[in-house]
Amino acid sequence: MEVESLNNTLDLAAMPEQGELTHEWRRTACSYTGENVPVTIGQNSNLQDRVSVGTLQPTGSSTVIGSSVSVGHGAVLQGCVVEDGALIGMSAVLEEGSRVSFS
Repeated sequence: MEVESLNNTLDLAAMPEQGELTHEWRRTACSYTGENVPVTIGQNSNLQDRVSVGTLQPTGSSTVIGSSVSVGHGAVLQGCVVEDGALIGMSAVLEEGSRVSFS
């Protein structure tokens, strides 16, 4: 995804690696912190209003969001892995080392 196509209300401390058709909802604010640890977002995934993605520690785990993932409003994802096809509910908090899978 080109930088220009990202919503201008996003707070990007570091640009996440994103797959095609990744979407952050318009007129909403999402924040990414990946200065020292990468953030990866897969194809066809969407992050809704007030989602925060990153890591709490400079040497913590990278945050990986798979393909076709939906992350609900206000969720916080810190140093976790969300596997392909998973749904993360509104206001969910995923801490360092957690893993969510779709089955």
